[in-house]
Amino acid sequence: MPRAMSRTACRTCGQQVSTNGLAKASHARKHVREGLLVEIESNYWADGQMQHSRLFVAPTTARRYLDNEPGVGWRVIAGTPAPASKEN
Repeated sequence: MPRAMSRTACRTCGQQVSTNGLAKASHARKHVREGLLVEIESNYWADGQMQHSRLFVAPTTARRYLDNEPGVGWRVIAGTPAPASKEN
């Protein structure tokens, strides 16, 4: 009897993807290669321990993280964030 596998719809393309963390990350990296997503990460201290966050976000969202998060050092791992807005 086959086992039921948990699947969820990708927010970028709608394809059904396994909920396994490695499968989700691999699928998201495909979108990074296509230019649809940007992979960013941050290391920060919380509760006396170093915490690590890695996100797959749209290029415009990546730009907001990079520009508007004081005290949290976000950096781009892969992909290209949207260009910075030109303020007058």
